[in-house]
Amino acid sequence: MTVRKYYPGYEHNVSGGTIKYLENIVATGLHRAKWQCYCNNIFEATVCNVITGHVKSCGCLNKLIIETKIKNPNIRYLTNIHMRIIQKCYNSNNNEYKNYGGRGIIIASEWKNNSGKFVDDILNTLGHRPTDKHQLDRINVNGNYELSNLRWATPKENANNKRNNVYLKINNEIKTLIEWAELYSINPWVLSYRIKMGWPEEKLFQPIKNKSKKIFDNTDFYTVWRGIKSKCYNKNNKAYLRYSGRDISMYELWKNDYKQFQQDILNSIGPKPGLKYQLDRYPNNDGNYEISNLRWTTSKQNCNNKSNNLLIEINGETKTVTQWADEYKLSKKLISQRYLLLGWRGMELLKPTFSTKFNKEEVEKIKNLSAQGFSNSKIVERMKCNHATVTDVLRNRGAYKNIGEK
Repeated sequence: MTVRKYYPGYEHNVSGGTIKYLENIVATGLHRAKWQCYCNNIFEATVCNVITGHVKSCGCLNKLIIETKIKNPNIRYLTNIHMRIIQKCYNSNNNEYKNYGGRGIIIASEWKNNSGKFVDDILNTLGHRPTDKHQLDRINVNGNYELSNLRWATPKENANNKRNNVYLKINNEIKTLIEWAELYSINPWVLSYRIKMGWPEEKLFQPIKNKSKKIFDNTDFYTVWRGIKSKCYNKNNKAYLRYSGRDISMYELWKNDYKQFQQDILNSIGPKPGLKYQLDRYPNNDGNYEISNLRWTTSKQNCNNKSNNLLIEINGETKTVTQWADEYKLSKKLISQRYLLLGWRGMELLKPTFSTKFNKEEVEKIKNLSAQGFSNSKIVERMKCNHATVTDVLRNRGAYKNIGEK
């Protein structure tokens, strides 16, 4: 078989150079021929694959492409940057157009319709971005996208280069508000507030003084007095019905005399012991606000003295659910459910719960009972536990007894 069109010495142009036709391989019948690559290697390939471009070299071109990809990371991000710049500068429908094209900012003419030129120039001048977080930033925020006005910048550096930044000149040095705040380790919002309030330069960067813990003083008595008066006499107060509705009032001499209220409290029950203490009506929760019916108390004690508390009498002693729960180390919810839902009364309400572990002997006993053919129900009856506990023991997932009543 002969190749009519091709003859020894015929050269075919490919992307890497030219490959030469040497001779046809007659035995194959597939128009297969020998070719000389531009790297001088001899290889075999069908004429059809060479002419159509499926074969471009002896394999050296593929090796070169692979080596290039290893040396140069993916440059797709640069083409994406080019596309975004074009959109911002020339597409009036783009959300960012008003800040770029709308201000007359354009891209260099040689880059406008040539992303390849843009990529090559960026790589040759600035190189690849140092990290994935770096951004292509214009050094002059009012300048165009051109090589002399571009740099790779971190998001923070980019943010400090915005035209809406506040610039401060201190000691002939100009920096953004954020940069000054970072330099002196101060909150930018604090610095902004101080500038707005007209602080002098020498005081702008003074450290913030730690606020001392609030101490109750005599001036806080006014807040207590005003709160009591509002609850008892102000119909717009949310707590009015729970006080005036129960005929709870304030000592007559205190109504319009805050100083008398303060003096009587200090003389009778003393100053407030701590910041978290409250003025509570005691011993009569339905009584008025008067000296003989007041005390300083914690918020917990105050809650136990509310009129809507659930009071339970056990062995002639009456306490709230919270007080019984604290004394017997039980859950308030558990006691309430026993009392309201189950109807339990007396010491039955305070029966302890337990969650102790089975010892090794008890665990082995459960396993032996199961091996002897006892059902889980029988094991539950013998060991006084629940089905879940038996299952956990048999599956080696735990050995806890039933959490319930003794």
